[in-house]
Amino acid sequence: MRYAMACWALGLLLSGAPASAQTVNFASLLDELIDRDQLARFPAPAYTCAQASSYDRGSVDPDGPGWFANMDRSFFVRVEERDGRKEYVLMDQQGPGAVVRFWATWHGPGGGPFSNGTLRFYLDGNPQPAIEGPAASVLDGGALCTGPLSEGVSPQTPYGQRGHNLYLPIPYARHCKITYETDVLMDEGARQGEALYYQINYRTYGAETKVESFAVEQLKQHADKLAAVQERLVRSGVDPHDTWSKLSLTGSLAPGKARVLVIDRPGAVRRLQVKVSAANLPQALRSTVLAIEFDKQAAVWCPLEAFFGCGYLAHPYRSWYTEVTSDGLMQSYWVMPFARQCRIHLINL
Repeated sequence: MRYAMACWALGLLLSGAPASAQTVNFASLLDELIDRDQLARFPAPAYTCAQASSYDRGSVDPDGPGWFANMDRSFFVRVEERDGRKEYVLMDQQGPGAVVRFWATWHGPGGGPFSNGTLRFYLDGNPQPAIEGPAASVLDGGALCTGPLSEGVSPQTPYGQRGHNLYLPIPYARHCKITYETDVLMDEGARQGEALYYQINYRTYGAETKVESFAVEQLKQHADKLAAVQERLVRSGVDPHDTWSKLSLTGSLAPGKARVLVIDRPGAVRRLQVKVSAANLPQALRSTVLAIEFDKQAAVWCPLEAFFGCGYLAHPYRSWYTEVTSDGLMQSYWVMPFARQCRIHLINL
């Protein structure tokens, strides 16, 4: 088996975390989406992550009969009557916080693929929703923005089998409640009525954190920033203006052997490339292990195909953190800092 490995490393440690007095708002959360450094730091201001979902509420007690209940659809926090309509509450959380992901899929009574419902986001106790519209439009129909922050799965997938995704951040200062209204039957578990599957991921910041609540006007106010973030996410790769030190190894790697690349100074790995050629490439991708130690602590031990997220066939694809090109070059852009030394091993098992 032959291989080529290259590593780009910045010659300085990452700077400290941003000041905790920073105000969290729509613009700052957009910036965070394309800041790879931030995942290598403890967040400041700090937050916890949680999820509201349509999980089957029958799953309560591991010793009870409903522990394996799996009708994970059309379950809600509660039902409210508002202005003569019935609204099903999907999420009801105190802030300060931010909704950072909303996934849903649905089918109508009898299995029809279309949602009949309206989503509403109520922020900070305001009786008027900050966001209101058909679920399909709000999540990935262009009501708020386009992809990749608002996008379903491939359009080649039949509509009734698609998941619908919204990654547009929705910050709130004190409280967030999300509801769903439909004009058809909605029973628990959708045994007869409309089925709504949903997952809402949100952050909760410390009580002292200043958060500016979302308003639809901010979409126009920050239109240029939003467009730039969308473009950067799709383009992925590295910024051509960045200048880093580069270290590399090439050659043959015999069975049972290993090669190591050593960086003996403070830094952060920012780009890692590996390209492999072998008589049995799928096997080589599975049995060649990438092992990384930072400051003499083992941090990574992973087959190449898993580390780069490509599987043993290594089809070309691109995401924000990993990529495989059409000629088989595998790349990662995870920022991995170290105080004194980094050792990157390739091991042929």
